[in-house]
Amino acid sequence: MVLLDEPTSALDIGHAVEVLDLVRDIAAGGRTVVMVVHDLAAAARYADTVVAMRDGRVVASGPPRETIDADLVRELYGIDTEILFAPSDGAPVVVPTARVAATAGDSR
Repeated sequence: MVLLDEPTSALDIGHAVEVLDLVRDIAAGGRTVVMVVHDLAAAARYADTVVAMRDGRVVASGPPRETIDADLVRELYGIDTEILFAPSDGAPVVVPTARVAATAGDSR
């Protein structure tokens, strides 16, 4: 098992793709990879399964195409979005459209 915590957070996009491609190769070789990322584009393109958490609880899990939607992004990040799909592989692409006003009790 390989555990990664934000492996691309300090990298430019070129190096991030290089690392994520390497991680994909490791997983394709039969190893289990658990990776924490806040980058929804990376999660959508590279994960077989995403697990979304908020305040220590799982709020959604499943294949990225079925799991990453506007309601989930709003719940996690407090923004309105459009979800498009990449023509190359159908991965969800999150396009922010507006920030949602904080509600009472919101810990963000």
